[in-house]
Order: sequence, then C-alpha cells, then structure tokens
Amino acid sequence: RIHATDMDEEALDYARQGFPVLPCHTPINGVCDCAAGPACPSTGKHPWTRNGLTDATTDELRIRRWWRERPVANVAIVVPEGYVVVDVDGDHGRKQLEEQERRLPATAIQSSGRGAHYVFRCRNRIPPRSKFVPDSAEGAHDGVDLRGPGSYILASPSLHPTGRVYEWIAPLSQVEIAPDWLEAVSAESGGTSTGPRA
Repeated sequence: RIHATDMDEEALDYARQGFPVLPCHTPINGVCDCAAGPACPSTGKHPWTRNGLTDATTDELRIRRWWRERPVANVAIVVPEGYVVVDVDGDHGRKQLEEQERRLPATAIQSSGRGAHYVFRCRNRIPPRSKFVPDSAEGAHDGVDLRGPGSYILASPSLHPTGRVYEWIAPLSQVEIAPDWLEAVSAESGGTSTGPRA
C-alpha cells in the first residue's frame, strides 16, 4: 500500500477543513481486512472503530492514534450539515443524469472506484438516498445515490476494492452551491434511504 505513510496526514487535513473523519477497513488484494474477509459485503468501506459513524471526529490526537494503530486504514469523511454528495456510479449513472437534464456544475469532485463524488453546499437538508436516479438498463447496477448528513464517503487516498485509489479531481476547497434541482430534493417524495458509505 503505497499511501500508508500519508494516511494520517490526509485524515488530519480533512479534519482541519471541518470534515469529521473515520478509519475504515482496507481491501488487501480485493479482499476486506475485516474478520469476514472474502465474505464481507462492504469491502474496505466500513469503519473498524467500535461505534462506527458516531466515532467520527476532528480531534487531532484521536486521529493520530487511530492511524498509528492502523497505518493503512482507509479514510472516510462524514458529510456535515449544509453539504450533500452526489455519488455517480459508472457511465450509466452519468447517462441517467443527462437524460433527466440534471446538470452537475463545477464543484469539488473525487474519482471513486467506478464513478465520481460531486460535493456541494446546500441550503436545505438533503438526507441520504439510494437509487435517487436508478439505472434502467437491463442488468445494470449503476445509478446515482445521495450522501447527506448522517452518511460518509471514502476519501483520497483510500483504496477501492478494484485496486483504484480515490483521488480529488477538484479539491474540497472548490465546493460550490448545489444546483436548484438538487436543492429541491429535500421536498421530493420517493426514493429509499441508503447506507452510510460510498
């Protein structure tokens, strides 16, 4: 794992920007390093702390202690109040947004294992939702999920099970205001709640 020596500093940098962080398990050759191993349903994406999401913090001492114990732990950042992340998974997810004329303006963007995370500030509270824009193609599993407060995303330089490394295409310092169609999501009905991770 080439990023091992940098993980703690990356986690601290997120914390200094106001994003609580959390150490997650790591995929080793595509297999989660948790006790479930190959049977893990969320390889490299779930916390290894006792209380999971509620353990997330910006406290420097705790962060340093976590990554001293597990230098290669993936870094998760919690989505704070006033933010939302559009998790676009694969080409089909992007196509679905285009077909519905839901444009994603320039903002902080991170490449993920199969797609990208678009981070926005928002006036309305937008809760986490899976399959906000489901993929209609037969046999496809890609789509668009929303990660709001009460959820988290893996962040650079975390390792995806595919072997790809999460990477910021445009940094968090470039977060912009959510487009109107996304702000309106808080008033929409339908959709399903999603798990906390991406």
